Amino acid sequence: MKRVQAGLLDVAYLEVGPADGKPAVLLHGFPYDV
Repeated sequence: MKRVQAGLLDVAYLEVGPADGKPAVLLHGFPYDV
């Protein structure tokens, strides 16, 4: 899993599948669950 700091948030994300495939973004408790 990769992580990125976005202000007070520490966002973790996972990249899988082909680079030219269609993206799917699943969010939980975003963006202000701090």
